[in-house]
Amino acid sequence: MGLRRLTLVALALSLAGCDELAEPDDCAERCASRADDGVLLLSDRGSSRVLRFDAATGAALSSPLGPRDAYARPSSARPHADGTIYVADFADSSIDRYDAESGVFLSRFYRDTYWLEEPVELHFVGDQLLVLGNDSRNIIALQEQDGAGTLVDEQAPPALQDPHDFLPLSTGEVVIAGSGGHGGVGHLLRWDLERGEAALWFGTDAELGAATGLALGPDGLLYVADEARDQLVRFELETGAHRGALVADDPRVRAPIDLAFGRSGALYVLCDVGVVVIPSVEDDAPLSITQLVSAREYGLTRPRSLNVSG
Repeated sequence: MGLRRLTLVALALSLAGCDELAEPDDCAERCASRADDGVLLLSDRGSSRVLRFDAATGAALSSPLGPRDAYARPSSARPHADGTIYVADFADSSIDRYDAESGVFLSRFYRDTYWLEEPVELHFVGDQLLVLGNDSRNIIALQEQDGAGTLVDEQAPPALQDPHDFLPLSTGEVVIAGSGGHGGVGHLLRWDLERGEAALWFGTDAELGAATGLALGPDGLLYVADEARDQLVRFELETGAHRGALVADDPRVRAPIDLAFGRSGALYVLCDVGVVVIPSVEDDAPLSITQLVSAREYGLTRPRSLNVSG
């Protein structure tokens, strides 16, 4: 059964603060402008934790999500409107639910390793949960039934190698990011979920080394975290045309693994130093990069994703 037509999923991400990496500007004004960006959910596979931080200040919030067991490797955490947070466990290929207020484990939502192995990202589209599998190289759609997820669709795009992230679009398509070059045709794939076929391959080896994170910018461009080449790259969604790097070879943004935009238009980037923010990506705005969350301070050992919980 094909997936129902997707509605636009706006990726809004959060966090704020000031420290030694900040460019000279008015911290109070920037923090106020990002006050509505929400709460950051940061998944750290290495330390088996999902941490939460205040969007305006970058301060750690209480009640981090505790792992269900000692073997949990959270790869993504996605908030739901019902007050729960869904967490993908890379290690045992499960999706679990936690209470957003207390961080307490509630229930197992889905696990079937025949259909899903090594989940890396989640998105809610309507009343379905879409999940990207890294080892299974597919996207599955889950519908809740009697408190658990029921598989309603599975699509496995051909030549999909080492997928890391995906982004639903208003067109009924998703963009999928990978690091294997997809047989030489591109690191990025626009996939039509209704037709079950590729709409466009783009992001060549000359343009990307390893596409690990995706975000849709306020300018309509696709922003890509390239962990292998220490850069944030922009592409046109319609044509796949390369629009250059926003950041490249900057010591403040090494090994970017994920990124997302807040409602303020600020871009939040998860990288080796922790989380940094770029207040604006407008062409006429000066490039300002501020560190918000320190990987060293919070003991991050293998951070994988960051998402918003408003």
